[in-house]
Amino acid sequence: SKKVQEVNDSDTAGTGTFQDGADADIGDDVKFKIDGTFPSNIDAYASYEYVIHDTINAAFSIKEGSIVVKLDDVELVKGTDYTVDTSGDHCSMEITIADAVALADDGALTGGTKLTVEYDATLGNNADIGNPGNDNKVQLEFSNDPYDLSSTSFTTEDKVNVFTYKFTVNKVDSDSTPLDGAGFKLQKWNGTEYKDYDTESGVKAEDKTTFVFNGLDGGRYKLVETDVPSGYNRADDLEFIVTGTYDATSDNSQLTAIKVTDIEGETINGFNVTFNDGALNISIENTSGVQLPSTGGDGLYVTYIIGAVVIACGIAAFIPKKKENKNK
Repeated sequence: SKKVQEVNDSDTAGTGTFQDGADADIGDDVKFKIDGTFPSNIDAYASYEYVIHDTINAAFSIKEGSIVVKLDDVELVKGTDYTVDTSGDHCSMEITIADAVALADDGALTGGTKLTVEYDATLGNNADIGNPGNDNKVQLEFSNDPYDLSSTSFTTEDKVNVFTYKFTVNKVDSDSTPLDGAGFKLQKWNGTEYKDYDTESGVKAEDKTTFVFNGLDGGRYKLVETDVPSGYNRADDLEFIVTGTYDATSDNSQLTAIKVTDIEGETINGFNVTFNDGALNISIENTSGVQLPSTGGDGLYVTYIIGAVVIACGIAAFIPKKKENKNK
């Protein structure tokens, strides 16, 4: 069986669980896990071949240095106990134990012994957004006849899927007309603070009215307007949480929903979500003219101060005139 680890970078509560579906940022190192067992009659074989054929989506790049192979809790030695080949024509990676009986002779392997393979792979810019996802599959080839050591069989393939999303920002004026001259950056919450999201799609362009951030994972984000069109007021920062829903226990995991909320879990008006395309869209409006301070916080106090000054000046001007009229 093959599983993929689901990790939410915005949540520091845990490292994530291994399941049949997950979502990830483009650029993330995604961890995969393969589990297998050896047959109860392995002692009947003079030698026993055990080959893992792993086929990883073209959007991923395997990090060979991350590969760890274990029998139960004992880590095996690459080049001695097993070999790794990533140049195969029919799969992305072959992990071969040429003779498992040699491991069994010293008591390290018996019938029912569990084999575990873990490795990381980086999700690249060529990842598919939304459905059908970026699937990865594994198949085991194994000796099947103690009297014919060249004879092997294959298990059925076991598949996992990894999803990623796209966030599109449309810059408009108060009449919903496209407005150029703006710039945005996207930030992601890392559990303690917001950090700039690794993308160049939000940079300012004078004639740009649409900004696309490709390859989002589930998590908490903040959109910040970094450049404001001339004559307009800066838009408020937008904080939001993305939650994807997909099959976590299916061999054909598919994305079935994407939910966008504020940090309190309430729906944000204006978000248009098309889950099948992995697409999140919103229009950010700039208004022109003088923008009054908002109620609450410093803006409210500024309003009070200005009002007090105006009233004081009015009283000061009124008192001398009153005295002058009385003297007359």
